[in-house]
Amino acid sequence: MRQTGWLLLSLLSFSLLAANVRESGAVGDGKADDTAAVQAILNRGPGTVVFPAGTYRLGMLRVGSGQRLRFEPDAVWLVEPGEGPAQAAAIAGGEVELRDVRFDLSRLGKPEGKAKAHTLFQAEKVRGLRLTGAVIVRPHEGRQPVGKHQGWQSDVVVLSATECRDVEVDHCRAENVRTLVQTEFCENVSVHENRAEWCEHISLFRNGSREVRHYANWSRNVVFQCMWWGGDANDMHKWIKDHTSNVVRPDLKPGDEGYDPSTAGVYGVSVQNNYAEYGVTLSWGAKARNVVVTGNTAKYMEDMAYDSEGDENVVIANNLSVNSKCAGIGCYFWTDKVLIAGNQLLVLDEDQELYQGNFIRLHSGGQAGPDRFGTGKCLVQGNLLVAEVAKPRALLIEACRDVTISGNKFVNGRINTNPWDQGRRIVVTDNEFQFHGGEAVNAIEVVSKGVMAVVKGNLLNWEHAGTPEGKDAPAILVRGTGERDQTVLQNLAQGWPTAIQCEVAEPTDAGPRFILRDNTVDGAVLLPPSPPACRVVEQGTLNLSRQSGE
Repeated sequence: MRQTGWLLLSLLSFSLLAANVRESGAVGDGKADDTAAVQAILNRGPGTVVFPAGTYRLGMLRVGSGQRLRFEPDAVWLVEPGEGPAQAAAIAGGEVELRDVRFDLSRLGKPEGKAKAHTLFQAEKVRGLRLTGAVIVRPHEGRQPVGKHQGWQSDVVVLSATECRDVEVDHCRAENVRTLVQTEFCENVSVHENRAEWCEHISLFRNGSREVRHYANWSRNVVFQCMWWGGDANDMHKWIKDHTSNVVRPDLKPGDEGYDPSTAGVYGVSVQNNYAEYGVTLSWGAKARNVVVTGNTAKYMEDMAYDSEGDENVVIANNLSVNSKCAGIGCYFWTDKVLIAGNQLLVLDEDQELYQGNFIRLHSGGQAGPDRFGTGKCLVQGNLLVAEVAKPRALLIEACRDVTISGNKFVNGRINTNPWDQGRRIVVTDNEFQFHGGEAVNAIEVVSKGVMAVVKGNLLNWEHAGTPEGKDAPAILVRGTGERDQTVLQNLAQGWPTAIQCEVAEPTDAGPRFILRDNTVDGAVLLPPSPPACRVVEQGTLNLSRQSGE
């Protein structure tokens, strides 16, 4: 009797663990409403619900703990809209898996701009959730080239998770939807091996999310493949409280006293081994702490391949950027402790010219705002920057607090530092510059505006036939203001009629001090007159043209 009871219990458990919706009353003809039949199975408790081939017209379902929805080949979930935005399922428990779901969204109507999104799966306060192998294709009528705002025309968010843990989204295909997965105050999220076209995001990690990973994804015509948003870092915006552009509050959540979405932060972001083409940015975000972006490939981006705004503890390393409209890499506003290393940033004579921008841009919104702008404690090291177009491309420093550019190789590329806000320190050391033909350009141009500048140990070579045409531009140009030292030492500059030129940008009562020591050149060295405009110290310059008797 005990054995018979055990057998009956086992058979009952098996039936609950693998229930076929057809055997429980679902029709699957795309006409009958199968919501009640499927929900009745889900109400039984944990187990696997199997959808065989067919089209299942479903309203909103409630999926509980330990439940797995598995769609067999040619099984389709036809989303039935309600009076407002549609929702396919509410995830009400943990350890849930949604496997191989194929959606038919034809009944949702046309996207309506920035209207509230249809959210297919909504999860809140659950632990253990996986969406795998889903296919989500939104019908469309014509498409426009992807731009910064094109993705907002879509109105479907596939998975929205709030205060969840252990979330995984993998091997999905999305087309013409707004976002594949968005999180808020979630922890331990993995988004990997997904494919997307004509979307706004694959991943959007929002306020308070922690330990989020985005890797091995592929996209074309996706606005922002991966984006994190822990608040606005641009204190020029009127809605940002003074002196908060560099502040995050990991201890606060909505409803807590003092909570501010602009200081929510995102903590622990990893973006690895992804591929994106014809988007705006492969990865970017604001106000995160501990960000690693590595091993990615981005081609033909309308803004920047990789961008960081107001983040802290940032590594952007070993990535490839081919033709980004603004720059391959950007750091904006208050960004601190940044390593940009081992990247290959290329500007190639291919595809549309509009994508052929600069290499790196360290930028700020300008002089307005009470907070101090600019990138601080930044090391740009060991990168290869190549422009195979006629006009040289640049590493631009428009705002900085403390930046070192060291050990990089530039081919038809230059460094231009012109911070429009008062900076502190710029060091340009041990870089190599190669130019072939063309007009003379500055390989290194430092406009200090009060910054202490050091240009040391760089190798600059310009190969050209005969006397160069056009305007004479020195290899190294230093334009100083204020009282800070401008030091140029141990550089080797060959091929420029003028090798080094120092000048006072804005005369003041106490001008800068120019220190030149142990440089080797084959062109002229032009220095401003000494006091009162500035102070000049020159020692040990070796002029190769004079040594050879020219």
